Amino acid sequence: MIVDKAGDFIRALNRMDIPRDSPATPRAVMMVEPEGFYVGAETALDNHYMDLSRPADPERARDQFTGLVRLIRSTGTEVLVFPGSVRTPDDVFPNNVFATLPGRLIIGHMRYPIRRLEAERSDIPAFFAERGYRIIDLRD
Repeated sequence: MIVDKAGDFIRALNRMDIPRDSPATPRAVMMVEPEGFYVGAETALDNHYMDLSRPADPERARDQFTGLVRLIRSTGTEVLVFPGSVRTPDDVFPNNVFATLPGRLIIGHMRYPIRRLEAERSDIPAFFAERGYRIIDLRD
């Protein structure tokens, strides 16, 4: 389901009546701040969700990020917020680089060099390693 407004999301979520302890319900959500976020030509080449003719609005991205964090937390779900970087404009999509399974953090190999920079950050793997997660690095 893709929606444009937070209210539409909440209404759809309320209709689903998903139990909080359901396997499909996350215990936490990991998000990266949209510091320096823009639609990059390199990654937009083969991503039909990105449109170079519609540049990202940094202020709107920040407002949407803040609102989404607030909304998710209002459901009682923990939100893990990591800082963004101007060096890595696509780091707002951490699920492309990092994935978690019970007790494991997987670091993916990214196709484009600018996305590979995201996998080099140490704070996210350190966060999970400190909590006993085994780190599986697929970059090699």
